Amino acid sequence: MIASGTILWPSDGEMRLDKGLKWYARRLKIDGDGDVADEFFDEILPVQSSGKEDEHQHQHQPFPRLQVKCNARPAKVRNQMLIRDGKVLQRVEHQGRLQWV
Repeated sequence: MIASGTILWPSDGEMRLDKGLKWYARRLKIDGDGDVADEFFDEILPVQSSGKEDEHQHQHQPFPRLQVKCNARPAKVRNQMLIRDGKVLQRVEHQGRLQWV
């Protein structure tokens, strides 16, 4: 017996997600290359000072900063699948084609 609020249902040996993770799919974004993620970041490199640097300053370089990319579009998630190893796959439309990510 399957309850009316089920999240999973079997399909070809895998489990399709019916409900429950749509909130996650709405958060996904896609970039121009077709990469899918919650957020994309740009690395902001530290500005190099012109002129001579002393040896001490060269050894302690600051960490690069990260900035959230704002130009990634929301991903068009068509459906989701839970595979046997516990991973959740998203079927995403990119440039007119569907791909599992």
